[in-house]
Amino acid sequence: MAKYQLGKKPRRVDPRTLRLARYLAPDTPAPPPTVAWQTATPSGGWGMDSNATLGDCVVAAAAHQIEAWSDNASPAAPEVVTEAQVVALYRVVSPQNDGVVILDFLKRWRAGVPLGPRSDVLSAFAAVNPAVTRELQQSVYLFGGAFVGLELPDAVVQAGDPLTVPWELPPSGAVGPDWAPDPQNGHCVPVLGYTADVVSLVTWGAVKTASWAFLQAYCDEAYALLSDADWIESGGRSPAGFDLAQLQTDLAAITGAPSSTPGATTGRSRGFRRGRSHGP
Repeated sequence: MAKYQLGKKPRRVDPRTLRLARYLAPDTPAPPPTVAWQTATPSGGWGMDSNATLGDCVVAAAAHQIEAWSDNASPAAPEVVTEAQVVALYRVVSPQNDGVVILDFLKRWRAGVPLGPRSDVLSAFAAVNPAVTRELQQSVYLFGGAFVGLELPDAVVQAGDPLTVPWELPPSGAVGPDWAPDPQNGHCVPVLGYTADVVSLVTWGAVKTASWAFLQAYCDEAYALLSDADWIESGGRSPAGFDLAQLQTDLAAITGAPSSTPGATTGRSRGFRRGRSHGP
């Protein structure tokens, strides 16, 4: 694990956190069987972002999510978040290099801590129940990804190269000294695609697949990220079946912020095509 670091601190719970399920209508179109937003980024286009030496996985995951949004929504002018920008922000949110609480980071990102050359901030975020496969799929499909926190098992973390170890749950399950979830092995990744069998996530500068069983055994927190600047267009409709206006109203009630951001209440997910699968 010498050339790989982690960096997610244990999950923090805030009862005010908005829940994605509240804003998905019963008739929300079913997510397609395959989504592959990660394929828009060229091979080798994902940076390590110093996660080989620093515990900055949360900020690196945010950078990878921005790049995925941009590569899919604005391929003519893709946004590249540099390693220096990731490290600079990590020094702000974790000056002692002791990792980051995902929820704290998302709050600061939404409140105005910028990331990337366009100084992007989040419009909103909502918690996803990772135990509900369809909910996580909706996050990936509608909003270009899911921001996922993992408590990896020692069997992965202590492997010589965790990128080459299959991220699959053993027949015995997530139990025992090697395979039990370990809060000390906290890691953060964006999930950018899925099939019926696996999810595709970005970690340590590469696309890695993990079985659904693995993800749901070791994921202890997940969030849908709503980006007005990078993903939601200002002149269209909100993603079909998703009540973005109500989310903005609820967000204003708990933060005191305006009930909408420019374009947010009428935004349409870039790249969103009703009833089509996205993939190679």
